[in-house]
Amino acid sequence: MAPSIRGVAEHRVLLLIDGARIVSERRIGASASFINLNNIDRIEINRGPYSVYYGSGAIGGIINVITKNPPGDSRWQGIFQTSYNTSRQEKAASFSLSGHLGEVGVFFAANGKKAEDYTSPHGLN
Repeated sequence: MAPSIRGVAEHRVLLLIDGARIVSERRIGASASFINLNNIDRIEINRGPYSVYYGSGAIGGIINVITKNPPGDSRWQGIFQTSYNTSRQEKAASFSLSGHLGEVGVFFAANGKKAEDYTSPHGLN
């Protein structure tokens, strides 16, 4: 789950969520695996060195994940989704609700995922 742009990875590709830097002490760099795909509006990828603006962590480029906004009209929308993956007995559920309270837009999302250990012929992983 570590992004790579033009072969540059780890701590040299900056990961942003709605313009905010994601920081990680992992050896391979930050990961956005905690974001549910249902909550993403778009992903902006800027290739090339951006270290002048963001420091050495952006030598390879920038990945900016833009999350969804409430709808433009006053109606309310809700999404509920469940999934099951047989390879790891992974169970997932997600719920989102968006709308307006007067002049204020509201977007609420809750996500959960649970998986068992993966077994292969070579042992438990």
